Amino acid sequence: MRPLAARPVQPASATTILTVKVPEQQLEKDRADGAAPAKGQAQAASRFAPPSDLEARVDELLKRYPHKRSASLMALHAVQETTGYVSGPAIEWLARKLELQPINLYELVTFYPMFRQEPAGRYQIKVCRTLSCALGGSQALYRHLCARLGLDPARPGLQTTPDGRFSIEWVECLASCGTAPVLMCNDDFFEGVTPERADGLLSGLAAGHGFEP
Repeated sequence: MRPLAARPVQPASATTILTVKVPEQQLEKDRADGAAPAKGQAQAASRFAPPSDLEARVDELLKRYPHKRSASLMALHAVQETTGYVSGPAIEWLARKLELQPINLYELVTFYPMFRQEPAGRYQIKVCRTLSCALGGSQALYRHLCARLGLDPARPGLQTTPDGRFSIEWVECLASCGTAPVLMCNDDFFEGVTPERADGLLSGLAAGHGFEP
């Protein structure tokens, strides 16, 4: 039997990696300052002018917790209830109030589906897209809702109708896998939503009749 000839190993193709060189003086300052905000963070926070009632509400929340960070979720809710959504500058401002880095709040805002990072319509529809709901028909449900609202089911992220009345977006697990597909409209929860039931929901809201969860 003839031995197999060894094949020369081809060098792996080079991959360009973008690196950012941070000056040593800045690193030393960051180590010394700990969670102190960088210049860019302070500038971004200065672009957000919180209403006086929001600032007072957050200050009151901070008195109820032993650590400022513990108030993060409730403070984010306060921001959204006051301004309609949680903007980048608002996150920067709140991070300074809580003595945190902005990433600590972005982690919460991007994880919990109740938070929005851009203005939304009066009725915000959130359709679950995780496995159980996907198997239960959430893809078809989402396409049906988009068709009714004149929106693009292939477009990622939050979409809002031109009249500002309805918004729709995908969200992760809404914790009702046994009743898929599920969605939320504002703070109300709907289980086992069929296209027919979705039509009833939209028609009732459009007519101003409200809806029954």
